[in-house]
Amino acid sequence: MKKRILAALMAVMIVIALAFPANAAFDSKTRESVCVVKVLFETTDGNEFLFGGGSGFFVGQSGKDPQYFITNYHVVSYYYAFDGGKLTTATNKNTGTIYQGRAKVRVYFSNDNFMEAYPVEANDTKDIAVMKLEEPTSLRKPIALKEPADSMAGSDVYAVGYPGLSENAWAAPTKSKDISDASVTKGSFSRLFTTQGTGVQNIEIDCDIKHGNSGGPLINEDNQAIGIAYAGYNSVNLKTLETEEMNYAVSISEVIPMLKKNDIDFETDSSSSSSDNGTAKKTTPAPAPQPKEEGFPIMLIVIIAAVVVVLAAGAVVAVVIVKSGKKNKAAVEAASQAAAQQNNIRTPYVRSLSAQHRGMKVNISGKQILIGRSQSDCAIVFQEGTPGVSGRHCSVSFDMASGDFILTDLRSSFGTYLQSGSKLTAGVPYRLKAGDRFYLGEQTNLIAVELE
Repeated sequence: MKKRILAALMAVMIVIALAFPANAAFDSKTRESVCVVKVLFETTDGNEFLFGGGSGFFVGQSGKDPQYFITNYHVVSYYYAFDGGKLTTATNKNTGTIYQGRAKVRVYFSNDNFMEAYPVEANDTKDIAVMKLEEPTSLRKPIALKEPADSMAGSDVYAVGYPGLSENAWAAPTKSKDISDASVTKGSFSRLFTTQGTGVQNIEIDCDIKHGNSGGPLINEDNQAIGIAYAGYNSVNLKTLETEEMNYAVSISEVIPMLKKNDIDFETDSSSSSSDNGTAKKTTPAPAPQPKEEGFPIMLIVIIAAVVVVLAAGAVVAVVIVKSGKKNKAAVEAASQAAAQQNNIRTPYVRSLSAQHRGMKVNISGKQILIGRSQSDCAIVFQEGTPGVSGRHCSVSFDMASGDFILTDLRSSFGTYLQSGSKLTAGVPYRLKAGDRFYLGEQTNLIAVELE
């Protein structure tokens, strides 16, 4: 009798296992492909000044030491801003001291182990840079690539990289650049879309992309790189004053033509580009899903019934939360309107004090505007090539309730500064009063907020 019961239990467990096949999980070995990327200025007298950095990931053929890696253009933009490694000068904004030296890109494998990297091809519009080491390295492994498709919507994705925020004073880690130091953030593939004006294919995700994650790979459920993490976009809801965030990655489809153009080896789930000797390499495709057995076992019906009960209870809770949210939202709106009337708020403007705009101002009543070089996205557009200004550099909105302007740096390459010289933390809203000023990268790109 006991044997029959045991056999029955085993049969039920097998049925449940077949009914609920296991999903692919993130492989921690994927971190072996990711690296820290830093840009610095090395003076002729031996001093070094760190300009910025982010993450990157290596491509190549499995079993071979990689030499090429991918990152964002904005991660290494300072390298290009300072003549791409040529002997040039740089000025210390705080002291006015002029230094002579060269910009350099370094790839760190640990805190004290690094190699210099050199450009292969870069594209500011796509925010992609392909770089190479002087020679292949055994300290990292290449990762396979996979072009994303709309059918991936809803699937799990993972952002892997080295966000600077993780190295905070509270955590105080003893090391920060090893393979084990790469952080992994899980999220969902929200949608695949093309950006207006540029035609660049991007991926919307809900993984939290922090400063320093830029340039790291976006990994799918089969541990292949499907994108390059590059931005977390923040905006402020003017009614609730809550910060909302969206995160994005550049589709790996944008970088594959660059790899092919430069005869760089890479692997995909089905094929690879030609290597120098004309050979090609294929990775093993993910196993095809097995057909499901027809019929509904009793145990499975019981499980589904339990899930339905839980979902029904959850629906009731959701309704209560939604109703409560509506009441809170109405209260916030009423308070905001009352405060606005009491404060006698005037019309809010953002005015550019840059010579190229000749006093141009923009009314931002009830809306948020972007400032930068992107003609399709920005209300105040700086000329292409303006030093210190990114495509989508920062956003400005107006809080009717308090009479404050809300300024947010959108993870720009060169930073957003208050007129005093204080640099804003990327992605964190900062409140300004009427009459305050700030600048984008360089002091000549000065902006004022005003009430009229």
